[in-house]
Amino acid sequence: MKTTMLTTTERAQEIRNGLKRAGIPSRAVSVRSSSFSMGSSIDISVKDISVRLDIVKAIAQQHEDVRRDEYTGEILGGGNRYVSVSYDSDALRSASDAYLPEAEKIVARCTPGTFEPIACRGTLSLVYYCDGPVDSKLIISNGETFLYDLGKYGAHNPRAIAEGLALFHAAGNFRA
Repeated sequence: MKTTMLTTTERAQEIRNGLKRAGIPSRAVSVRSSSFSMGSSIDISVKDISVRLDIVKAIAQQHEDVRRDEYTGEILGGGNRYVSVSYDSDALRSASDAYLPEAEKIVARCTPGTFEPIACRGTLSLVYYCDGPVDSKLIISNGETFLYDLGKYGAHNPRAIAEGLALFHAAGNFRA
């Protein structure tokens, strides 16, 4: 039986096809591949923030191939294919502009070490945890515990809070 290895460009096309099968239009994402002396990479930039990043990651990460030392866990040099998925910074900034005034109000009333519910839907709340310029974050809570698996977004300044609010809103989770 003959085994065929796909090139990084072919892997990028497989990712595009998987995104299309998932109902994500090609205009909503950019998939770029590149090769370098010790490996290759596929970079996916999501240009529409209503597209859920976890879905894109689930499709794309299947094509990552990074070899590690069995004992130390260190990445071995050569032949690795890295895959990265992120929101397009211009799209995120544009979407977050509408939330910036609210984010500035949230920061102004912040008391370090406190939690402030800022939006809710059903039994879930979007909570701002104020802990200074480094560890502040937006977290989803069910009232009893923090549900990190549903969403956590670093929120160390008004712009970061506005971006988090825009992402939560675009995902259909909350409206501030």
